[in-house]
Amino acid sequence: MKTALLFYLPMILLPRLLGNRYTKSHSTDIILQKKTIDTTIVPGEYDELQLAFNSKTKLITGFYESGTGDDGKGHPQFSCIFYLEGKWIKNQAKIRTYFPLDNKDLIIGSLKKCPTNKITISLPDEHGGCSMAQPFTKEPVEFTLDRKQQWIEIHYIVANKAFFYAQDDEKTKRKGFLIKGDIVCVDKIEPGWLHCTYLTMNELHTTGWIKSDMVNHIDD
Repeated sequence: MKTALLFYLPMILLPRLLGNRYTKSHSTDIILQKKTIDTTIVPGEYDELQLAFNSKTKLITGFYESGTGDDGKGHPQFSCIFYLEGKWIKNQAKIRTYFPLDNKDLIIGSLKKCPTNKITISLPDEHGGCSMAQPFTKEPVEFTLDRKQQWIEIHYIVANKAFFYAQDDEKTKRKGFLIKGDIVCVDKIEPGWLHCTYLTMNELHTTGWIKSDMVNHIDD
């Protein structure tokens, strides 16, 4: 009868009932199992989605771009492009999605974490071109982590030119620069400066420091 009753007794009563059979190791195992439940998001490349997570502010940011077809000039006939931002709460986030530099097409959606480094995005409406390239309204779209990164935030350039610097120092200005609308993945933040990487479609990467006022600002 004691064995049958175990399932109905509060955990705190188990040591009294089982005596020496309930050791400290059992209690430790239970505590460790609770602590290993991971509710954070892993930043990195999820298929066509670039995703960043700031553990201090719980800010999640990202950029999605995909295309289909051929316009005859080497470009996709239909493209689905949007920037996303939101606050991570437990296993999901309410996200604001819009085309960089133009939030007139703002669509509020949701991003949720799934097991085995997967996430899903759901939107109540489609951004221009998404209905042909990758619909998000029919059902949640699943993304799988391809490559883990140390990205804290993802931003887009708002200045006409944003020059790279070798260090977070005005005297180390380089010739290379980014233009308005370019996407950067930030892995380090210092007062007034961002250390970031600019990714291109052909996987040519440029890394360096840029001034923080060169990118979009996200309200808390």
